[in-house]
Amino acid sequence: FAPSFHPDNYECVYGDSACNMFSTQYSHAVADGSFLPIGAGTLTNGSGGFSGTGMTGAPVGTPIYLFLFNSPNPDAANLFALATSSDASYKVPVDGGSTTLSASQANSFVFGFPTGNGIRLNFFPIPEPSTFSLAALSLGIMYGMQRRMKRAAT
Repeated sequence: FAPSFHPDNYECVYGDSACNMFSTQYSHAVADGSFLPIGAGTLTNGSGGFSGTGMTGAPVGTPIYLFLFNSPNPDAANLFALATSSDASYKVPVDGGSTTLSASQANSFVFGFPTGNGIRLNFFPIPEPSTFSLAALSLGIMYGMQRRMKRAAT
């Protein structure tokens, strides 16, 4: 990610006001320079292992994130993981340097979660509009009940 971008805000920056992801979230993040992919050629084998090679112009020490999808077209994916690590291998190395990332070292997740020696993909949480209505109704009922209880106590 670009040094000024905060990945924890990804769903809201590339989604609507309720943080529901837009279908073009990935291509939009790449186009505006927030997400800096390492390049084409990252491949996944049948057991979920991956490998790839790329270069970045990001400053030395910038965190490296694994952005994983269940589709060759990230905009068409419905399962995701976005993870990084406190391990030094997850930082952009000095010019000309290289690093090897291991999914088992990921210990900070925006989406997805650790499983065994890997990372499990998950759905973006997509709240339904009725969820917000139900929450507002519940708060209104609780407020009304609290006022009635105060009146009855006096």
